[in-house]
Amino acid sequence: MEFSKIFGKAFRYPLNLKLFFILFVFSFCITIPTMIYMPTQGLETFSVSEIKAFFGFLVPLWLVSFFVGNFLAAFYFDSASRYSSKMKYGKLKDSFETTKKRYLPLLATQILFFIILGIVFLVFGGFSMLSFYMVLPSIFLVGIFIGVLAIVVVAFFLFFCPVACVLDKLGPVDSLKTSFKFVKVNKINTFVFCLILFIVVFFIGLLGSFPSTLYYITTGSVTYGLTAENLLFTIINIIFGAYTGLFAYSAQVNYYHYLKKETKFISKMTVKKKKIN
Repeated sequence: MEFSKIFGKAFRYPLNLKLFFILFVFSFCITIPTMIYMPTQGLETFSVSEIKAFFGFLVPLWLVSFFVGNFLAAFYFDSASRYSSKMKYGKLKDSFETTKKRYLPLLATQILFFIILGIVFLVFGGFSMLSFYMVLPSIFLVGIFIGVLAIVVVAFFLFFCPVACVLDKLGPVDSLKTSFKFVKVNKINTFVFCLILFIVVFFIGLLGSFPSTLYYITTGSVTYGLTAENLLFTIINIIFGAYTGLFAYSAQVNYYHYLKKETKFISKMTVKKKKIN
C-alpha cells in the first residue's frame, strides 16, 4: 500500500502560499463574524430572543459557508490532482476553469449525499428508537447510536463521491456509485486511510489549539467574543485549520487515484480468471 506516497504528497501540497492564503481568508471571514456576534460572557447570558437572533445570524452564515466551501472544494480537488511529486503545481487559472464547470454537479452531489444520510438515519435510527421504546422506553436512545452508526457506514462507502464528481466529471448518482464501487473492493485499505487521515488531522488540530488551551489553563479564565487574546488564538487555529484542510483535500485526491488504479487492476484480474475458467 502506497500510504507513504499518498500522505507524503498531502503534507507537501499545503506549502503553496497562494493556495494556503485562499483557504485562510475564507476560514477567517466565516469565523470572525461569529466571534463579533458572540457576547464576552458566552451564550448563557443570552435571552431566548437573543438566542433566536443569534441562530438567525448563524444559519445564513452556514449556508454561505456551504456554497462557497463547495466551490473551494472543487478548486482544491482539481489543484491537488495537478500537483506532482516533484513539487510542481498546476496553474490556478486552469483549476478555476474546472471549478466553474464542476461546481453545480458537485453541489448536487453533496446535497444528494446528505439527503441519503438523512434517510439512512430516519430508517435505521427512527426504526430502532421506536422498537426500543416499545420494548424498554429507558433505552430508546440506543436507537440514535444505531442511526449514527448506519450514517458512518454509508458515509464511509460514499466518502469519495465529491472527488469522483470533480476529477472524473461524473453526475451526482454516478459519483455515488463510483465511490461505492471503489471502496467496496478496497475496504480494508480505505479504512486504514481514513483512520490515518483522522489521526493526522486530529493531532494537527491539537497543535493549533495548544496555545489557547495553555492560556486558559494558566489563567483559569475562559472568555468569549472578539477579545484580543481570542483573536490571536483564533488566527493560530485558522492557520493550522487551513493547513489540515489542504492536507485532507490532497490526501483524498491521492488516495482516489490509487483506488482507480487498484480497482482497474482487480477488474482486469477478474476478467482473466473468467477467461481461464
